[in-house]
Amino acid sequence: MSARMRVLGLGRPSTTVLIILVVLATILGWGGLPPASATVATISNDAARTGWDRNEAGLSPADITSSDFGVVFNHQVDGQVYGQPLVVGSTVIAVTENNAVYGLDPVTGAEKWSRNVGKAWSPSPLSCGDLTPTIGITSTPVYDAATGFVYFLAKVDDGPDVQHPSWWMHAITPGTGVERTGWPVRISGAASNDSTAVFNPEVEMQRPGLLALGGSIYAAFGAHCDRGAYRGFVVGVSTSSPQVSSMWTTEAGSSSSGAGIWQSGGGLVSDGSGRILFSTGNGVMPPVSSGTSVPKTLSESVVRLNATSNGLQAADFFSPSNAATLDSGDQDLGSGGPIALPDSFGTTGHPHVLVQQGKDGRVFLLDRDALGGRSQGSGGTDAVLGVVGPYQGQWGHPAAWSSTAGNYLYLVGNGGPLRALRGGSSSGVPALTQVGASQDTFPYTSGSPVITSNSTDSGSGVVWVMRSGGGSSGTTAQLRAYSAIPDSRGILTLLYSADIGTMAKFTVPATDGNHVYIGTRDGRVIGFGRPATSALTGSPVNFGNVAAGTTATGTLTLTATRSLTVTGATTAAPFGVTAPAQPVSLAAGGTIQLPVSFSPTAAGAASGLVSVTIDAGNVLTFALNGTGTAVGLQAQPATATFVDQVVGSTGLANVQVTNTGSNPEVISAVTGPSGPFTVTGLPSVGTSIPGGGSGSFVLGVKYSPTVAGSDASAVTITSTSGTLKIPLSGTAISGAAHLVLNPSTLDFGSVPVGSSRTLNFDVTNTGNIATTITLAKAPAGVFSTSSPLSEGVVVGPGQVIHQPVTFTPTTVGSAPPAVYAINSDSNTAIMNEQLTGVGTGPVPAPATNSWQLNGTTTMPTAGQLQLTPATNSATGTAFYNTVAPVTGAGTVPTEGLDAKFNVTMNGGSGADGVSFAMLDPSKTAPNAVGGGGGGVGVSGLPGIAVMLQTWPAAGVSSNNFVGVAQTTSSGVTMLKWVNAPSDLRTGSHPVEVSVVSGHVKVSVDGHALLDVVPPSGSLTPSAMIGFTGATGGLNDIHAVNKVTITTQVSGAGTVPVPGPAFGTWQLNGTSTLPSAGQLQLTPAVNGATGTAFYIGAPVSGAVRTEGLDAKFSATMNGGSGADGLSFAMLDPSKSSPTAVGGGGGGVGVSGLPGIAVMLQTYPAAGVSSNNYVGVAQTTPSGVTMLKWVNAPRICAVAAIRSR
Repeated sequence: MSARMRVLGLGRPSTTVLIILVVLATILGWGGLPPASATVATISNDAARTGWDRNEAGLSPADITSSDFGVVFNHQVDGQVYGQPLVVGSTVIAVTENNAVYGLDPVTGAEKWSRNVGKAWSPSPLSCGDLTPTIGITSTPVYDAATGFVYFLAKVDDGPDVQHPSWWMHAITPGTGVERTGWPVRISGAASNDSTAVFNPEVEMQRPGLLALGGSIYAAFGAHCDRGAYRGFVVGVSTSSPQVSSMWTTEAGSSSSGAGIWQSGGGLVSDGSGRILFSTGNGVMPPVSSGTSVPKTLSESVVRLNATSNGLQAADFFSPSNAATLDSGDQDLGSGGPIALPDSFGTTGHPHVLVQQGKDGRVFLLDRDALGGRSQGSGGTDAVLGVVGPYQGQWGHPAAWSSTAGNYLYLVGNGGPLRALRGGSSSGVPALTQVGASQDTFPYTSGSPVITSNSTDSGSGVVWVMRSGGGSSGTTAQLRAYSAIPDSRGILTLLYSADIGTMAKFTVPATDGNHVYIGTRDGRVIGFGRPATSALTGSPVNFGNVAAGTTATGTLTLTATRSLTVTGATTAAPFGVTAPAQPVSLAAGGTIQLPVSFSPTAAGAASGLVSVTIDAGNVLTFALNGTGTAVGLQAQPATATFVDQVVGSTGLANVQVTNTGSNPEVISAVTGPSGPFTVTGLPSVGTSIPGGGSGSFVLGVKYSPTVAGSDASAVTITSTSGTLKIPLSGTAISGAAHLVLNPSTLDFGSVPVGSSRTLNFDVTNTGNIATTITLAKAPAGVFSTSSPLSEGVVVGPGQVIHQPVTFTPTTVGSAPPAVYAINSDSNTAIMNEQLTGVGTGPVPAPATNSWQLNGTTTMPTAGQLQLTPATNSATGTAFYNTVAPVTGAGTVPTEGLDAKFNVTMNGGSGADGVSFAMLDPSKTAPNAVGGGGGGVGVSGLPGIAVMLQTWPAAGVSSNNFVGVAQTTSSGVTMLKWVNAPSDLRTGSHPVEVSVVSGHVKVSVDGHALLDVVPPSGSLTPSAMIGFTGATGGLNDIHAVNKVTITTQVSGAGTVPVPGPAFGTWQLNGTSTLPSAGQLQLTPAVNGATGTAFYIGAPVSGAVRTEGLDAKFSATMNGGSGADGLSFAMLDPSKSSPTAVGGGGGGVGVSGLPGIAVMLQTYPAAGVSSNNYVGVAQTTPSGVTMLKWVNAPRICAVAAIRSR
């Protein structure tokens, strides 16, 4: 392992602080509230992953809305930051995808130290574009207070090739970055529950945050874009002995695979000693079984492991009853990470609750002590505590908070708002009800929320979340902060937002010491906070319980920390403030008292802010809190509404009913709904609901339409103070969605190495209802996209998404197989858009890193091949093999191939010869050696060979000849041969082999000797190329040098743009050249026809069609509309550059034989559209449309601009 380290301004926390950190980090204390934290030791604040930091009095709504809150530092690092920063003592720890680790000052951001732990790995061999260009340290590290070290995992490109990287677990001192003695530890071995499941570091990706538990550091693994034979793994590394101490797989069995653990970066969960919980993605699903009868295959599951001295054992699991549907539609349950809720969310019967959500948008409430197995509920349903949603798909994990206003869960849906769900119960079972949401939405790759507060004070709660403005790209991202308590309208108020550049996918902020820390995809660590001393200080005013329709008053007392002037004060309903009539000047220590009031109009908690303006226009804010009370029962939300529910499915919604008065309410009558609505959790007549806001129950509403249309009903509950009516409404639709890809293969053709070509394929919903993209895995490497399709995108009926892909070849030959994998919730299998292309250009001269040498072949000097020594019965071959070992031989296109080399054959008794071979790559491997003697090493290897021999062959009477032969698995058939122009055993002989329009042409010593058309199918479009040689009963040294092989099409180049230079383009008819590079083919007048042809090449401007690539912009407008234009490729033997074809619908090309790409705004023969693109065959008698489609947008076209 190589390492680089830099140490700047080292500092060490005091002994007292270190002792406090050790104590706090080793207390789990999961009796209801997470312990107060003086450090950010792990992702989402604690091992339960609640995301709740209850020790941040200085991050209240008042603090973050003050004008002096903002960025306190912005530190550039060397790469993308996917892991959440940690804060340990006086150091912020950040990690990057370039395998760098940084220690920063938490206040100034100054760099204390940094180190690099090895070369980051490129995912291009797996063609996975999820995270590019390199993968290093992705997951969030963990600080283990028991040992005093920070642990993290790095993927390092340290093997013999890119297919053999390593995963290393490191342990560093947080204050200095120094590696712990005996570390790092390589992750290797096999699973304890399946010895055949050997850990393969190439295909395994480590995304979830690490977990420190019981003397081990645990890490979970999944896949890179579901590529390769991956499995889910949980691996433990001992902190007392640097070695892998446990390894367990989610898919046991020789034929099993999948069930990766990725959780969008969420950490492994622990809710107590020796307990680990996590979720899995698609793979081999579990059979129907009870939770404690844990099967071997565990895709689409929540799993609980027991960690003991004997390793890891599966103790319990849950998998939805429709796991097969989730799996076929790639609706991973494991796209979301689980969290263990504080015990305040539980009930007597179910004190320990877990929340899990996935791509299908459902939020499951599970009992952590009895997860539920698969299909163990009534009628084969899910044995869960409850389900809410579906909302938008979840890529991330929620956050939970216990406050004086109740228990709240916050989650972000893909393309949906930030939601607040309130904890409650229904018939003694824990339940969640949506009670609020933000007014804005969060695109794909937005992060998971965290919560800061001053303990359980409801007025201090703030929800922090990172919002991606650019979907998959993460651009125009913001850090946003919201009030944690919904207002009376159910709105989570946006308190603060700041631009942060480009965010990494699904990332989580860290909070500590009244600061917020984030990492970004564009390589920055940013800290947010306030100055150490604010100009005015004051405590929040809490009005307590106030009856709706009345007003309570109070006083906000503010103290100046310096000389200043207060010029104004404002707030918003239901709060009020009396501002000073005149500016008030205060000296340091002076105070001002502002009268404030609270006038609730409805029941429920309310939070507000008083904005105080001081000198220079600065605004400071201070918090107001209160709770409105009202007699009787109140419902939240007030109605249950279902929109576009598919017939035959069931929608779920919860409604929480609370007694917001002071006295108990006794239920006297209950009426349930009718029609397709059903409700569970209705109280019995005579039930007493306690007052004071503590008494509540949750109604579970289901909408199960059987026919399309609108439905309405209601639930009514009569109690002591009156009747509560809860309206229910729903709209049902019927039909199906159907996603198709067109074309199914995106073929880029030949593209020169070093250049690129971009093409689109279409993703179309041909059904009549919307569908949601659940999987979109872009390729990486030579195929890429700058605008990846986002998972979670809704594709409406008839909607088309044009998805671009760019091919940028780096080597000559056919590109490694690649796909763009896409799926949706309406499909039953993943759709793979096949991506193909060929890189053209010079093939590297023979070298050991790009050519495969076999048999007796050696390389005496760079670029020289000695195929045989001067010994009898020697056979050697050498094949170009740059693409190996990913796809085997480095195949190259045969059309346009040109090979030049020198051959020498001497030094022995004379025989047999050499060949330049173009072999079928599907039938021959790059390590092949064919038949010796007269077979010259190529006999038996199917393809075409150019042979130079000094001994007669079958059907050849000469012992000094050049021939073109077809080689098959059974031997060699000479197609044509001629005597060599000179003695092949004397001197060195320059040879040129070229393939032009299917002809194999051979010259030797400057003499054109052969022009052969091989039999159909014998010369494949792409071939494995190389040299072979052999001796038999006689011998020679057979050598090849000065090898130059190109695959550029002969005559290829760039056609000049239309311009005024004479002899390049011929303008005919109405065509004009308004400016250089612009052609106007027709004016906006009837009966006009114009053409323009390139005439710069020697023969009437004819260019090769193979490999041709034309790009231009077209405009058609300014008139009454018709007819169109074409890009024409005409037969030069039948048309001249001055030709003008038929007008009108013939668009100037009718009658001119060839092929034309036509863009027209008026129907043509066989075409019903007036806005289409077509490919037509043109003949002397007219135009035959071969295929046409509607244009993707209204053609507003009439000039061609070459580019």
